[in-house]
Amino acid sequence: MSKKVSVIIPNYNHSLFLNQRIESVLNQTFQDFELIILDDCSTDNSKEVIEQYRNHPKVSAIIYNETNSGSTFKQWRKGIEYANGTYIWIAESDDYCQPSFLEKCLQAYSADESVGMVFCQSYSVNQHNELKGTWQSHTASITNFYWNEDFTVSGKMFIKNCMVLQNSIPNASAVLFKKQVLNLDLFNHTFKLNGDWYLYIMTLLKSSICYIAEPLNSFRIHENKGSIGNTKNYKNILEYAQIILLLYKELCFSDFEKMVIKNHFFLIFFYQVTRNRKYIFTKNFLEAFLFAWKVDHMLIFKFCKALFRKSISS
Repeated sequence: MSKKVSVIIPNYNHSLFLNQRIESVLNQTFQDFELIILDDCSTDNSKEVIEQYRNHPKVSAIIYNETNSGSTFKQWRKGIEYANGTYIWIAESDDYCQPSFLEKCLQAYSADESVGMVFCQSYSVNQHNELKGTWQSHTASITNFYWNEDFTVSGKMFIKNCMVLQNSIPNASAVLFKKQVLNLDLFNHTFKLNGDWYLYIMTLLKSSICYIAEPLNSFRIHENKGSIGNTKNYKNILEYAQIILLLYKELCFSDFEKMVIKNHFFLIFFYQVTRNRKYIFTKNFLEAFLFAWKVDHMLIFKFCKALFRKSISS
């Protein structure tokens, strides 16, 4: 029998947080869901934790990879392939949530049939479950919306206001998708860092979005963890360049909006170069530089001017 919601927990080496994650799903006030647990060849004792739920009536599938997939987004796709629900919740294995998460997200769907994504505000917590506030500061610079209140807007409006200069949905665990908008072809991409950003944009191009101001999700931040290698090799810059090209293809921007995007890209590019100068002569740097030159022929002038200003100020 199909369930209304399919909850997918893609895990890799999060045994310390798995019990809390799974229990926060099982203890939802809305109970018409199935739980799919995926493990991407963890090297800790995740399997031992997962097997405790092998016979739980809510668990419809447990899948272990024999080799690591190398991408959390491949795991998302696999989970969706197993899903039978009308709605999809990708509940990251180190996060947790309030008992009313599903109930309140589904209420938002019932109010507007055009909605394809619902996301809520999130708490920020550390490895020790210490509360560090919310993620409202992440969208503080976006003044087009009042983030203390719920709202529903068209997907394209949300993209142009909130998803061009940054990914304003910081955590997938805070999102409930309508399954019909999640074409599996959306996962046939090469993004290693920004696959979530790409997925949100492609979903928003064909549906509306609802935001819930109440923090119903807890997004865990790990100290001393980050994609340092991908920053040094400019992978994040290249992926942002791909996002920009996609947006230029799908949406119309004024000359002023394009200028803002160009300047924002340049600032990110310049900041990264000045932090990682010894990594300049790499293939990824050259690809990123050529893209920057393509979208803005004043790049070299701006770059030299910025470097000069930095040298005399230091």
